[in-house]
Amino acid sequence: MQVDSAAMRANAGEYRSYDGSKSLKLEANGQVTSKKLQFDYTSWRVISTGEGYADIVLVRAGLDHEIEQSFRIDTSDHSLVIDQETFRLPAKPKK
Repeated sequence: MQVDSAAMRANAGEYRSYDGSKSLKLEANGQVTSKKLQFDYTSWRVISTGEGYADIVLVRAGLDHEIEQSFRIDTSDHSLVIDQETFRLPAKPKK
């Protein structure tokens, strides 16, 4: 399996819910830290990219084997929808 390390670096960061109570931190090395989500995801990878999006897989533990779920990051506004809730990267302050 190939890894698109440039796309992983570009989309890494802490995606937060609107009220900030939930978050999903995607590390460039493929690790995931989740806070108050329905599932505790352990890793991620980019499976494809295109104009304005990146398709990713989040991995979580299952009873017999790991479970992979596909999601799409909107790279134009840095948002990700999980369990019908939108998570966004915080805006970087302008200098």
